[in-house]
Amino acid sequence: MRNAIILMFVLAGAILTTAIIVSPQIGAQAILVPQRVTPNTIREHERVYERAFFMHPKEAKLDAEEVEIISRSPLTPALPADSSVVLKAWFIKTKKDSTGKTLILLHDIGQSKWNLISIAKYYDSLGYNLLLPDLRAHGLSTGKLCTYGYHEKYDVKAMIQYLKKRPDVKKIGIIGFSMGAAVAIQSAALDTNIKAMVLQNPYKDLRSATRDYGRKTLSVLSDIMFPLVVKSTEKQAKFKLNEVDMVRDIKKVHIPVFFILSENDSDVPFARSNYVYLNANNPKILWKVPQAEHFNILHLAAKTYFAKTDSFFKKHL
Repeated sequence: MRNAIILMFVLAGAILTTAIIVSPQIGAQAILVPQRVTPNTIREHERVYERAFFMHPKEAKLDAEEVEIISRSPLTPALPADSSVVLKAWFIKTKKDSTGKTLILLHDIGQSKWNLISIAKYYDSLGYNLLLPDLRAHGLSTGKLCTYGYHEKYDVKAMIQYLKKRPDVKKIGIIGFSMGAAVAIQSAALDTNIKAMVLQNPYKDLRSATRDYGRKTLSVLSDIMFPLVVKSTEKQAKFKLNEVDMVRDIKKVHIPVFFILSENDSDVPFARSNYVYLNANNPKILWKVPQAEHFNILHLAAKTYFAKTDSFFKKHL
């Protein structure tokens, strides 16, 4: 009996040791290497989400030009594998008489430009040119690690430089969805060519977003493993999670910003997103969507969504 008890404790210790060593690495990979939505994976995603979220521009009767944008973040000398990335994007020139108003649509984590086609169709009909990129480490763009804006803000800067060379582009705005909203905030703090933004459910900072996700998926275990996951993530990413801070960066932004926040968001708690809004400079607008969760605002209030955002961009862009 005594030997059995000793063996049980030895096994338990071995399991705990393995968890402490391996789990942070797995957690870091989950944070930095999101799933990719590409033409080869869309069929699998269609089993979970509605088909309308994964249209090709031709299916939506949009005339999309395939674009490649080369970007290099000046923060990557220690990350040679990602020192230069190729961003795959679609530029969609509106069929209406255009005033040159152009929107960059920035997708959420684990998504791609395919997810935004149904949204792009509406803005095309409203007279906006559109740029739909795959962010680095997403879709068909290159890049091994997703860095939640730390490097992506320079990718957006490269997108803007591409757009400025086009004669059909006059003014540039951004619509960002959660992670895309976080990237948009960091980009606007860096580049004054962005004239107005719509931000849907941005998170407050990367560190708290990582903790929130861990608590949602692992419950109490996340608090035990969190410091180790952070350490492993920072080691792989070559930057501190605290360096991705939307509250800090929104204070540097002096353009009109329209916040659209889900009141029942379990992925990015309303209080986190609202804190970003509270720290934003004027002019700013807040639309709290009752009963809305992270991804279903358009399901609940599509007509209102497009009317409000169109009115915002018509006035400020």
